[in-house]
Amino acid sequence: EDPVAGGGMASEVACLKPHSESVACCCFTPHLGSVLASGSHDNTVMLWRVDDGWTIRLMGHTNWVTCVASQPNGALLASGSADETVRLWDV
Repeated sequence: EDPVAGGGMASEVACLKPHSESVACCCFTPHLGSVLASGSHDNTVMLWRVDDGWTIRLMGHTNWVTCVASQPNGALLASGSADETVRLWDV
């Protein structure tokens, strides 16, 4: 039996949807535990704490956010955009 099609190996834990456009990328931030960063075509980065639903919107890009990455120690988050900038966020 295919594990993805119903074999029980994976199950949805949450569906997060405060972006107003398509989500282009996401990554977990290691030092914050269950905090997920996502970048979107709405020009924002969202931080989501999966455990309790807390969110914060990071604004500054003027075009689609196409990538997000966290430092190994999690102190900084980088976001890249079609606005030709990379922004560093102190999280």
